[in-house]
Amino acid sequence: GPGARQITTVTLAAGAYAEVMPDTLIPHADASVEQHLSVELGEGAALVASELLAPGRHHRGERFRYERVRLATTVREPSGRELCVDALEFEPTLRMPSAPGLLGADAYLGTMMVVAPHVDVEALASSIDGELGALGVARAGAGTLPSGSGVGLRVIAERPADARRALDAAWALARWELLGAPLPPRRK
Repeated sequence: GPGARQITTVTLAAGAYAEVMPDTLIPHADASVEQHLSVELGEGAALVASELLAPGRHHRGERFRYERVRLATTVREPSGRELCVDALEFEPTLRMPSAPGLLGADAYLGTMMVVAPHVDVEALASSIDGELGALGVARAGAGTLPSGSGVGLRVIAERPADARRALDAAWALARWELLGAPLPPRRK
């Protein structure tokens, strides 16, 4: 069939703060999944959005057996001016995600965008990148997004717990910088 498509639209008023932190995406064999997060970011607003992609259902032997996964995030100002776009697409029948230059021997891919043009994004990126390096649980890195709009990061790990630990460390730093608050309790 045509697969699953999820489109989420978020509008943040001036000074608003939002976190989009879904559960791990675990595509089943032959799945075709497309997710798009579209955000309008008001003046002084901030967004932290993350995604963790699993290779499939391990217990069923479905490692990279999905047809296609496409993840995209677009953040714009109310005027329509694009602040940043992040897009990932894996199609294992065309190129296996475990190929060199993609995930390699690792299986889990985490992404995060911290979009907050009103903060010192260079300092935040440096802080997050340093923390990711100090953890040493995954291959990870953070850097500034275009136009100084925020911080983007990628995490590649063999185990889901390692990827989650790295994403949570970045989230904790971003949340502290933006809200002066620790992470909320985990629901799972």
